[in-house]
Amino acid sequence: TTSSGIEPADTVAGLCRSATGTGRLINPADVLSKNHEKLSRGWGPARCANVLRARAERKYKATTNSRHNLPVAPDLLNQDFSAQRPNRKWAADITCLATGGGWLYLAVVPDLNARRIAGWAMSERMTAKLTCDALRMALWRRKRP
Repeated sequence: TTSSGIEPADTVAGLCRSATGTGRLINPADVLSKNHEKLSRGWGPARCANVLRARAERKYKATTNSRHNLPVAPDLLNQDFSAQRPNRKWAADITCLATGGGWLYLAVVPDLNARRIAGWAMSERMTAKLTCDALRMALWRRKRP
């Protein structure tokens, strides 16, 4: 912690995100060289760079097995993701998120007209209850029976 109470890694990460204006990280070395005065206060670029840690890219792991004989739901949208009015077309998706405490599964139900999330749910396990909870939230938030 610096004398101002700010962690250097947090400061560098914040500057990296604000440099693009998109929240996307950019090369910290570029930000360190341009923002040396902001980061100084006892933390030169070399010392700040030592705080940053490189993270190895993870190998891709397929999570879907498409070679099975189980029934598959029909594609009712026929790849048409446009909707003229709210609550006419909803989609659903599940993704897994790595956290410090392990994996979490996130199920979302977006309204394709508004391009907003109508309902969502999180769980430590990918179960039918997870998707049903997300659908229930969407129905409740959109005041549907």
